[in-house]
Amino acid sequence: MNKFLKIVAIVFMLTLGAFTNFNTSEADTTYKVRVNRQVNCVTVYKLDENGKYQPVKAMICSTGYATQSGTYSMGEKLRWHTLDGPCYGQYCARIYGGVLFHSVWYYNPNDPSSLSINAYNLLGTTASHGCVRLTVADAKWLYDNVPVGSTVEIYTSSDPGPLGKPKAIKITNGVAWDPTDIWSTGNPWNSKKPKINGVSDKTVEFGSSFDVMSGITATNTTGCDAKSLVKTIIRYNGKKVKKVNTNKPGTYKVKYTLTDEIGRKAKAKVAKISITGSEETPKISGTHDLYVKSKNKLKKGFIYKNITVTQNGETLDKKYVSVEFKKVSKTQYTCTVTAQYASKPATAEITVYIDSQAPVVGGISSDGTYSVASLSAVTEDFVKKSVTASDNMSTITDSDITVKITDNSPVNKVVLIIVKDKANNKTKVRVTYLPGGTSNTTLVATQSAVSTTPTTTSSSANNTTTTTSKANGSVTTTLTV
Repeated sequence: MNKFLKIVAIVFMLTLGAFTNFNTSEADTTYKVRVNRQVNCVTVYKLDENGKYQPVKAMICSTGYATQSGTYSMGEKLRWHTLDGPCYGQYCARIYGGVLFHSVWYYNPNDPSSLSINAYNLLGTTASHGCVRLTVADAKWLYDNVPVGSTVEIYTSSDPGPLGKPKAIKITNGVAWDPTDIWSTGNPWNSKKPKINGVSDKTVEFGSSFDVMSGITATNTTGCDAKSLVKTIIRYNGKKVKKVNTNKPGTYKVKYTLTDEIGRKAKAKVAKISITGSEETPKISGTHDLYVKSKNKLKKGFIYKNITVTQNGETLDKKYVSVEFKKVSKTQYTCTVTAQYASKPATAEITVYIDSQAPVVGGISSDGTYSVASLSAVTEDFVKKSVTASDNMSTITDSDITVKITDNSPVNKVVLIIVKDKANNKTKVRVTYLPGGTSNTTLVATQSAVSTTPTTTSSSANNTTTTTSKANGSVTTTLTV
């Protein structure tokens, strides 16, 4: 009997000594692990810089009816360990008593090719004898990252947790390896990937029904059907849309992607879905640079009034025209016009400038008085030759200058000169012409000014020579036309 007890004690000590990181004297607060035994989901939380636990990882698991709710401290860890049966588990970490976190069990020790496929396919359900079974990847993550002494809470709830419950991958072809065990040499799953099949370009009739998933098949890493995991991104004219609208002709680009239950990814070529149109493509004309005083004018109605959109020779209603503005700079926008009705879209771009500054008028002075040989010489052409005009944004042309004679008496002529730019900013200059000049081509203007030093300047522009003399507090301007 004594001999038997000694053997038992020796086996116990050897088993105990096989565990690594044996230390339960001090709690570690970096991580907290919560095991939801009702829905068989594990959520790992990590302490942030503000002293609050944030969820960082969710794992699918199998608990058992014997798994007890409560709060525990994570204990010893063991790379491989004998479980009930006997059977064997990888990456073990003690929760309490004989209850451990570990991989799904194996028939043979240290043999990752002897996985229980039946037990693996039960992940996500209540199936263990009390331990918490995990995939190899998840068991190894806990083994590597969550220190001994960390809090483990086992509880019951219908809510899987803040990160939800991951899906479990199934094994159906008899390959007894854990598909997540990328660390075991010889694992045939390591060379497998999910696949998407049936993706091709298509031409679809206007107004017909179309499903982007029609004809698509997909498999996950283990070869099981994974069509439900396929995601699509659909773009039309470069913009992301929710579906292929067969009432809106043109070319849709559909991207197919798949991430399977263990995180492996697949993608297929981008499919081009061409929707034929029942009407001819609209025509957009009259597009040219536009100028506005304020960005508040950047509206569809303003653009529509400045262009012409036709289809089959008739004006297309503006409800079939869309306008989008993109800021280039503080004073410049690009406007994209799209016209479409039962047809392929027509597009055009317009540059719109924001101009809030009025033109600058030179050559004459506002409220100035000018002498001419004869008032009859004061014509619209005469006045325009006396004027220079410039703008910060647009080019001022002759048609942008308006001359109005507001007073045409025998003793003088009062002229209003209006210069406007492309944004309709206006500058108004009023001048008075008096008879008494010495030549039909010479005008003399006298204005009040402050000057103490006689100065003479001369310039020539627009076939008009201007000579200015400053002396005795007055400015005399002679314009030779």
